[in-house]
Amino acid sequence: MDKDKWTPDDEFWAQTGKTPPQPVNSGNAEEDAQDLWDDSVAAAPRDEHTQHYRPSQEEQEWEAQAGDTWESHGEQEQGSQDSGWEPSPMDEMRHEEQQTVHRRIEPKHHRDDRVDEPEPEGDGGDGGDDDIKKLVRLLVIIGVSTIAVLIIAGIIIFKVMTAPGKSANENSQSSAVESEESSITYEGSEMAGVVLNVNEELYQVTVYDGVNQVETTFSLQNAKSITDQYGKEMNIGSIQRGQIVEVRYNAANENAVELFRISAKTSALEDVTGATVSDHTITVGDTTYTFDDKLVCTYQGKEFDIASLTSQQVFTAQAMEDHIYTIYVTYSTGTLKLVNQDLDQYAGAELKATPAAGAPVTAAITKDMQPIALLEGLNSIVVTKDSVTVYSGQIFITSGKEQELTLPNGAEKTGTVKFSLNPANATVDINGQTYHNGDEATLPYGEYTMTVKADAYESLEQTITVGQPYVTAALSLNASKTKVSIESSMANSIVYINGDLYDSAPCEVMLGPGTHEITVSNTGYKDVTMTIQITAGKAEQVLYFSNFEKNDPEPEPPESSTESSEDSQTSSNENNSSRGQDTSSDTSTSQDSRDGH
Repeated sequence: MDKDKWTPDDEFWAQTGKTPPQPVNSGNAEEDAQDLWDDSVAAAPRDEHTQHYRPSQEEQEWEAQAGDTWESHGEQEQGSQDSGWEPSPMDEMRHEEQQTVHRRIEPKHHRDDRVDEPEPEGDGGDGGDDDIKKLVRLLVIIGVSTIAVLIIAGIIIFKVMTAPGKSANENSQSSAVESEESSITYEGSEMAGVVLNVNEELYQVTVYDGVNQVETTFSLQNAKSITDQYGKEMNIGSIQRGQIVEVRYNAANENAVELFRISAKTSALEDVTGATVSDHTITVGDTTYTFDDKLVCTYQGKEFDIASLTSQQVFTAQAMEDHIYTIYVTYSTGTLKLVNQDLDQYAGAELKATPAAGAPVTAAITKDMQPIALLEGLNSIVVTKDSVTVYSGQIFITSGKEQELTLPNGAEKTGTVKFSLNPANATVDINGQTYHNGDEATLPYGEYTMTVKADAYESLEQTITVGQPYVTAALSLNASKTKVSIESSMANSIVYINGDLYDSAPCEVMLGPGTHEITVSNTGYKDVTMTIQITAGKAEQVLYFSNFEKNDPEPEPPESSTESSEDSQTSSNENNSSRGQDTSSDTSTSQDSRDGH
């Protein structure tokens, strides 16, 4: 065939080197046409990505013309059954591919300048199935991720709810420390000790480990973490001498610091007074602590000699276990000196100084007394002699300095004491001097012991304080008592005194002046009562009770002369039984009455 007369079909089969499919006459025209179509489609060239039919340039040009011809012939075919044009199988294949290829959604990197068209709905091929699979896969991934997140959140909530109880402040501080440490990987050595020196210019800190007695200087220049005891970040300017710290460092790398933290494991001793210092030990109450030569002891930021620490001074301390590293003296002492030329008039007096903080101090005033060590600050001074205040005032003591005090001089103060005594014949003795009822005595201010006496009365000793110009001393004595012995001729006799149950005979009782009633009681016998008169100073009395009379018998009921039956006898027995019970009841009532006295 002349090549100039080739159709696109001829060129197609020539390029592929394949033989065009030939129609088969099987007797079924529809099946033959379908087989021819399938063979043609299978043999047609395909795009390597889309696997769709790929026409050549010439085919595309020819197809543009053939399309119009196809449509025009199609219209003629619909309008007239006598149309002479019939499409070949290849024409039909190209036409079908042309209609479907552009409806396919091609990969983006193969789209060039062509306009995307939506994929047809329904049974449009495998593209819809792929999208469904992707959607299902995405939903599965989202579901699994959601479940995993919920499980993790539940575990976290459970751990938080079951954690040991802490306060809000402790939780926040603990969380901060854990968060800080969880982000750092520590290596190397650890130590705890007291800060001896801070060099801010070189960014260095010297720490002393009291347990191992090792002093080490650390550079904080490249420290991973510098925090306080709560995990809060801090700089070297916040580190102070005397603080107890914990250090984690790499000894193999020039002591490179990984963690530098104010220790939270220390025990603080607050406002300590009364401590006793001896050879490298400090006793506070019942607890003894140790310290060494590296102890940091300061007062107002300056060094303080631990040997001069007294029980009066107030301090706070930092310790780990039983070793004290730091002492801060908060209140030190000065001295007070009495400068009176003649202290003899205050001989026996007592001075008491009460500071604003700390324990009071007392000292006896003597002629040659030495200065008194007092706590610094404002002190209240009270001087008493013979329980009488002779001076009171306030004085300010400065640490390390001596303060002078002059007590007032003057004539000895006296007061008048008037005595009112009962009984009127009583006397009172003071310092060997005897005074009577209504007497007045002029005495120097002070405390005195009085002895009061009177016949037939008990003696009395009592103290009196003369601290004002006029004092009344009203004193009464108790009358003397007489011992009374009570005996009975019958055993188990009960003794009542003035109506009150006292004891069983024999017994003794001390009775004061006056009239007293003594009663002795025995079961089945009449009570015996004696009335006695006790006078002051009367000698011992003995009371003997005897001749007890039995209680009167109960009268018997009259006997019946006409009734002798068993019923009558039974009635009589019941009556007798009833009277016996009444008698017993009366006796019991009498005994209860005596108990009530």
